[in-house]
Amino acid sequence: MSNNSEFLDKARDEANAASDEHCKQWDLLNELASPTIEDLDAWLAARDAFYKAQEKFESIVRQICAR
Repeated sequence: MSNNSEFLDKARDEANAASDEHCKQWDLLNELASPTIEDLDAWLAARDAFYKAQEKFESIVRQICAR
C-alpha cells in the first residue's frame, strides 16, 4: 500500500508534466503567425489537463494536511 508521500509525489509529477505540456503548447501557439482552431484546441486541451492535474495535487495536499 502506498503512503501519502508516494501519492503526493505521483500527483506532483503528473502536475509538473502537465504544466510542461501546457507551456510547450503555449510556446507553439505563439510561434504561429496565424494559429488555427486546431492549434488553439491543442493548447486548451493541454491547459485543461494541467488544471485537472493541479486540482488533484492540491486535493491530496488538503487531505494530508487535514489529518
